[in-house]
Amino acid sequence: MAEVLRFRGRVDSVTQENIPEILLGRIISEDGKHVVKMDLHKELFVLREGQKVEFQLSKSIPDYRDGIDFVGRATVVSIKRNEGLDPSEEKQWIHILSIGGLLVVLYEDEPLPLTPTEKVYVRVAPLD
Repeated sequence: MAEVLRFRGRVDSVTQENIPEILLGRIISEDGKHVVKMDLHKELFVLREGQKVEFQLSKSIPDYRDGIDFVGRATVVSIKRNEGLDPSEEKQWIHILSIGGLLVVLYEDEPLPLTPTEKVYVRVAPLD
């Protein structure tokens, strides 16, 4: 498996988006090095604030627990320096992915080895 990123973290916040049934989840890694903001559809997968999770990004289908973990095939939309694009986040690089229109945004200090239009898999596994 060509793993790009894997970390354990905590759901920092879950807020209602303007679109009905869509929530915005924010995950922070245990070491604070990784931040993910992702759209969550209430009928597909919901995280709760404070929940411990494992986040994984890979170029092939990861192992997962059917009916428990969320796995989605994403397209890399863009990779940009965070030069005022999202002042609420301190990380230097923004990676925008789309899973059928649901956005996954990764904030990193260094760019990940990804290219726009590349297909990757996003896995979020509840740990508690």
